[in-house]
Amino acid sequence: MTETTNKAPAKPPVFSWVVPKELGIPADPLRLRLDFHHQSTVMTYFQGDIVTTKQVDAHGCGTCSRL
Repeated sequence: MTETTNKAPAKPPVFSWVVPKELGIPADPLRLRLDFHHQSTVMTYFQGDIVTTKQVDAHGCGTCSRL
């Protein structure tokens, strides 16, 4: 299993906020992202300035092509 850890960029990317500001709902920071590909899943975990990315698998074998 390959895992990489990088420092997050100083300025976060800009996203559109779909909830009207007048509702007073605070922004919820992204903490975990899963990217699903044909035969793999990539997990990105955000912890403040630390970003950890690793390739994960649905049932842990790491080499399965049934995903």
